Amino acid sequence: MSLQLLMIDTLRVFPKWLLRAFAGPAPVIDGNTLDMNMHVLATLSAKGNKGSAAQSLKATTGAMVINLCSVSSIHGIPLLAVYSATKFYVDGLTQALNIEWQDDDIFVTCVKPP
Repeated sequence: MSLQLLMIDTLRVFPKWLLRAFAGPAPVIDGNTLDMNMHVLATLSAKGNKGSAAQSLKATTGAMVINLCSVSSIHGIPLLAVYSATKFYVDGLTQALNIEWQDDDIFVTCVKPP
């Protein structure tokens, strides 16, 4: 049995946001957070998209997707409201995909580091 694991890292921009949030006024939303945490993840996940993760994973027995979430997907973080909202999106999409893809034997979950 082969195992294919896809980990989608949507946290690449977080360190900059964290530093800005504690160093001064709330950061200006430049679109990176929305793109990384929502648009890219949705595009990779869409079954109809050519080359999507779903198409590749469907052909693999016991495939798994592990999305990187954050504790801010459980409760909002002051000065990081948009970031927190995008992580709520990642968590919700993860839960929905786990149900949607279960018939294709694809397990979808996320980790929520503090």
